Amino acid sequence: MIDFMKSLVDTAGFPQRWYCGTAWTPELGWIHIISDTLIFISYVSIPIGIFILTQDRKYIRYKLLLWLFMAFILFCGIAHLIEATIFWHPWYRLSALIKAITASISLITSIALFSYAPKLIKFSDDLKQRNYLQYLIDSIPHPLLIIDQNFNITFLNNEFTRYTKFGCSDLIGVSSIQLFPDKLKKEFIYYLKKGFLNQENIFRDFKIQNKNGVITNIEMSLVFINHLGDKEMIFSFKDLEQSIELSLVSDKLNAIFNGAVDGIIITDVYGTIQSLNKTAEEMFQYSANEIIGNNINVIVPLTYYKDNKLCQNYDINDNKGTGKIVDKVCVGLSKKGKEVPLEISSSRIYVGNEEIYTAFLQNISDRIQMEHKIKGAYEELENFSYIAAHDLREPLRGISNYSTFLLEDYSDKLDEEGVRKLKTLQKLSQRLEKFIESLLYYSRLSKEEMVCDLVNLNELISDVLISLDISIRGQKIKIIFDKNFPDITCQKIKIREIYHNIITNAIKYNTKSMKKIEIGYLIDNKVPYNPYIFYIRDNGIGIKQQHYQLIFKMFKRLHSREQFGLGSGAGLAIVKKIIEQHNGKIWLDSKEGQGTTFYFTIGEYE
Repeated sequence: MIDFMKSLVDTAGFPQRWYCGTAWTPELGWIHIISDTLIFISYVSIPIGIFILTQDRKYIRYKLLLWLFMAFILFCGIAHLIEATIFWHPWYRLSALIKAITASISLITSIALFSYAPKLIKFSDDLKQRNYLQYLIDSIPHPLLIIDQNFNITFLNNEFTRYTKFGCSDLIGVSSIQLFPDKLKKEFIYYLKKGFLNQENIFRDFKIQNKNGVITNIEMSLVFINHLGDKEMIFSFKDLEQSIELSLVSDKLNAIFNGAVDGIIITDVYGTIQSLNKTAEEMFQYSANEIIGNNINVIVPLTYYKDNKLCQNYDINDNKGTGKIVDKVCVGLSKKGKEVPLEISSSRIYVGNEEIYTAFLQNISDRIQMEHKIKGAYEELENFSYIAAHDLREPLRGISNYSTFLLEDYSDKLDEEGVRKLKTLQKLSQRLEKFIESLLYYSRLSKEEMVCDLVNLNELISDVLISLDISIRGQKIKIIFDKNFPDITCQKIKIREIYHNIITNAIKYNTKSMKKIEIGYLIDNKVPYNPYIFYIRDNGIGIKQQHYQLIFKMFKRLHSREQFGLGSGAGLAIVKKIIEQHNGKIWLDSKEGQGTTFYFTIGEYE
């Protein structure tokens, strides 16, 4: 044997490969050497990787075929290594032996492969069925595993591994008995034997132990199955503590659901009513049994009151992809045909893969009645204000005129004190007349019909600045105004009044030597239908934050007339009224001593 081994590595009579033939070059030789070496490394790494991956895998089938394949790959690599070394050590006898062994193993592997072919085909089909079965049991929301007649685990779902902290490789092919506390293992074996022997299902409370040794009370089920002669038990369970907690939570949610002041209706994506609370039943006078399964349009008709401007009907599920509808007003219809004014908010939610809609409905009958009363009272108040102001104008004008006549005709007969009092009477009556004119104008704003046109704001603002040119030039005010404003649809004369009032205040309430007024606009891309925010900014005296709302009240002044001149204090109240008529809003940002910026929008702005 020793002589045989020596003969294998004996190189006598054989030249190095470098000297076999006359055409060898260093480049060609090294290409062979490097290639054979890399092939050897690759061939050796393949069986090593397979061995590591399959180690301790109890469910690996056809291991003999796997070992033959690994041996074949390994000896192929060794043959390439010897081919690389022959360039220096011509041990051709060893090379021949390795090749003979490789050929033998490859032949045996081929024969084994053909003999295993039917089993491999069946195994492939079984694997497909196994994968499908795995998919099915993974979709089950409860922990579940399948136990064979030897009490070993053959299948388990993801929920089982999540709950018990065991990995799949920890349990497949392993006895299921290890999942239970020592005191209960014999009892579990008894239930398994009973189930297999009697082919019956078993349900009872039990205990299970996770990988960390934590024991949990469970509601266990063992279900016997016989599939093509394979007898197995399906073991699944529910956590009893979680079930109790979920039951309590469910009771609380039902109490909240049925105790809600608003009506609540749950529908599927097609609008079919799946559930409703007690308030909704009372609101529409349907019982749950009568209305569940019907479409939501039975109680919220899409076309009902189609032309009534008060009611804006809509499909609860028509939410334009946002998944939410907030405070939409519409009219519902009760079982007896009674109209029910509603305010509805709806949202889309997902329960698992199911898309559902939850609608919250509030009966606004009382609110609508109150709004009508408030609107009527407001109109009466406006009419009274208009009439009272109109009727006061003539007496005031008479007082002003007669005080003027007295001064003209009798000033030489009155002493200094009498003249002063007449002049004071004259000023007070004129001031009161201005107040009344402002009040009349303010009252007329809500009565006038809105007639809107497309307005060029560049021309409008330029016209306002021209009208104030004397004040602007006289006080050397720097005006920043880029004439790139958009055209908007509005009531031109009213929008002109907005700019005139705010710019006039910016001129008046500024004590700085270098006065500045900036007129511009911003674009809010979040509001595609009307993105413009207009602003007027000054560097004047500023406004304290606590006065932000006060300045928009009628006849409210923050300073004395001696300090900043005459004025009725109605200008900003009128501005706010005009903007609201245009469905806009106005707000400001100010720092005392640094200046104020008024922002406003024209048209809808959310």
